[in-house]
Amino acid sequence: SYSFCHDIALALLPLELAAPGTELEVSILGERRSAKVIADSPYDPEGLRGRM
Repeated sequence: SYSFCHDIALALLPLELAAPGTELEVSILGERRSAKVIADSPYDPEGLRGRM
């Protein structure tokens, strides 16, 4: 995401891996990348989180 300066992905996880803060590895185009489960959606449609 250009706005968040981080890659963002959506994944279906087993419940035991879905806790916020859980660190995972994902495969993107055959390359293993580190990932972390976050608690809330980073999307802010109303722009309430303020801008830098």
